[in-house]
Amino acid sequence: MKIAFVDVETTGTDHKQHGIIQIACILTDGQTEYAKTWNCAPFEQDEIDPQALLLRNISEAEIKAYPSPKMIHTDLISFLGQFCDKYNARDKMIFSGYNAKFDQDFLREWFRKCGDNYFGSWFWSPPMDVMSIAIMRIKEKRPLMPNFKLGTVAKELGIEFKESELHDALCDIRLTMAIYKKCQNENSL
Repeated sequence: MKIAFVDVETTGTDHKQHGIIQIACILTDGQTEYAKTWNCAPFEQDEIDPQALLLRNISEAEIKAYPSPKMIHTDLISFLGQFCDKYNARDKMIFSGYNAKFDQDFLREWFRKCGDNYFGSWFWSPPMDVMSIAIMRIKEKRPLMPNFKLGTVAKELGIEFKESELHDALCDIRLTMAIYKKCQNENSL
């Protein structure tokens, strides 16, 4: 089964109002992994929440200097096309992420803003949410945890990472994959 692990960094939390500024995607068939990341300028109409920029320690001028969304869209489609055939209804990927609906909603809206209404040609529905997989693994510990954010869950599972790298899409999606693999391996024992 083909899985696309995807993480996006955004200018806020509302996929209709805010935009994508970074996309990381790791495509896997269980044997091979293909990873790529893109920095992307928001669309002109996208609102920018200063808190989102502060979280990533980046300025509005920096994100506006990133390549255009349409340029990134072309490259992303080319990347996905190396892994599956969007014209074959049986050749799709499972969209996966940590709180996957957030990333999926943003990316679907971003496709639409790029003039592409065929997001569903690439991905099966529904998305696979690694957050939901993780809760099954550590549900008894949940009341003792301060939150269920990506870094907190990774720590609880004993996965090492640098906290300073959180909120970088590629770091976050690699951490998401590590959580997924750890939960899958421990569930198969």
